[in-house]
Amino acid sequence: MDEEEAPAPTLASPKDKLILLVDDEETIRTFLGICLTTEGFEVLTAINGVDAAARLEERTPDLIISDLMMPRQSGYEFIRSLPGASLNGVRLFVITGSVLDSSTIEMIKREAGVHEFFTKPLKVKSFVAAVHKHLKTAPSSDRGQGGGLNDRA
Repeated sequence: MDEEEAPAPTLASPKDKLILLVDDEETIRTFLGICLTTEGFEVLTAINGVDAAARLEERTPDLIISDLMMPRQSGYEFIRSLPGASLNGVRLFVITGSVLDSSTIEMIKREAGVHEFFTKPLKVKSFVAAVHKHLKTAPSSDRGQGGGLNDRA
């Protein structure tokens, strides 16, 4: 090994990571749940911010993925209600079907501590890649098992 070459970082297994997926649309929860479990992640789901808060009392996830517009308590209200101390190391992603201007997106990312912001319909490969990047996990193709979503064009 050359002195200039740094060893590759060791990536965690997705099976050791928990994701809380919050969306009021059952089809979105099901689709993203399948995408994430296919990659090896454990996924909990919630239908709105109130339901998500109850899930957080049970377990602390490594990543929270929340829709922005939901009934009862929106994703933005839910994320803003999270106490900073309980988010130690928890990543936040927002997904939305709403059309928002870039300044609104930047404000949400800054104010709520959001790490990624995706608009629906999602580009699955980049979404899954961002999940792996932020959780420092090996994509399914890197684990030699094949069959993961990153193996599809």
